Amino acid sequence: MARSEHRFVVKVWLEEGLGGPGGWRGAVDHLGHDRRLYFSSLGDLMDFIRARMIADDAEPSTSRRPS
Repeated sequence: MARSEHRFVVKVWLEEGLGGPGGWRGAVDHLGHDRRLYFSSLGDLMDFIRARMIADDAEPSTSRRPS
């Protein structure tokens, strides 16, 4: 079976709150697929990555290298 490979870029920053504590925010890009998600929880980040990997593995691609 061919190995599937995905590349994601994750950016994380601390957003200051108005009159209170802020929170961590982030964005993740699935490179080569023009998909981006802004998130405020690690669960949302993991759900995005999992969904993108499952969706892309279900579609045939000519860019994958054999293992």
